[in-house]
Amino acid sequence: MSYTIGLDLGGTAIKGGLLDDVANVMAQDKIPTRPEEGPDGVFTRMAEFADRLCDEAKIDPDEVRAVGVGVPGPMTTEGMLLYAPNLAGWRNIPIQKQFGRKLRWPVRVVNDADAAAYGEYWAGAARDQTIQYSILLTLGTGVGGGIILDGEIYSGPHGAGAELGHTIVQLNGHPCGCGQRGCLEQYTSATAIAKEAKRRLEAGAASTLSGNPTARDVFGAMEAGDKMATEVVDLCCEYLAIACVNMTRIFDPQMILLGGGVTAAGSALLDRVRADYQKHSLTIYEARARIELASLGNDAGFIGAAGMTRGR
Repeated sequence: MSYTIGLDLGGTAIKGGLLDDVANVMAQDKIPTRPEEGPDGVFTRMAEFADRLCDEAKIDPDEVRAVGVGVPGPMTTEGMLLYAPNLAGWRNIPIQKQFGRKLRWPVRVVNDADAAAYGEYWAGAARDQTIQYSILLTLGTGVGGGIILDGEIYSGPHGAGAELGHTIVQLNGHPCGCGQRGCLEQYTSATAIAKEAKRRLEAGAASTLSGNPTARDVFGAMEAGDKMATEVVDLCCEYLAIACVNMTRIFDPQMILLGGGVTAAGSALLDRVRADYQKHSLTIYEARARIELASLGNDAGFIGAAGMTRGR
């Protein structure tokens, strides 16, 4: 039996785990990121964290094959982090090389959404061995994504091939922080849902909501029968379904998974997206991609980072 370590580098916390060959988590923990220490300081503590995971799992470090790291930003194929929105000042950081120097094991560094997609493929909702083509959309503060094609992560020759939250779903739509307009992120993220509700309230829409509602507030009001909140949720789900249709046309996946905080709404979200997906799909043959909720939650990143060092 051999083992791998997965680390998920976030803006405030680093989650990690040590896993065996069949994705059983032998130990897991988290530490604060402390990005103010700079990349070198963070990498030093990440290396110490990896050693600690071996101690917690009571595993000889010589039995660990490799370390995988998911990072929050676009990566080059050479392991260079181009920028990290949640890590101030982190631009053009050669993580593969710098972090690799501090470890006793080989390291593979990937985008965190790619890692999460691989986690669901290796050990989560797409674990079925017949599933070789799947897509994960993570709906949180923003919208991330990862694409599995024939059992491998697809990120393109420049490392930017799965920025699914920045596919354009509305011509001349809401401006996005990426510089585009009409991005999926501006219509289906938790931030977007809250903004849409606030826009409608400011325009005088009748609602039980007031002030600055959160996405959770909007879904709660929808469940209680609030008309405006229902319209906001319906709009979000329709844009999300259109994105799923577009991905089906391009990639023909067997499964599209929805993850992230917005999916806490459960069937209230999933049922609407499935219905709208059928409504907008081709009529010449049945839409074949299954749309499901992701299952690994916040553990998907470190599980997938570990899995990507070995394959399924």
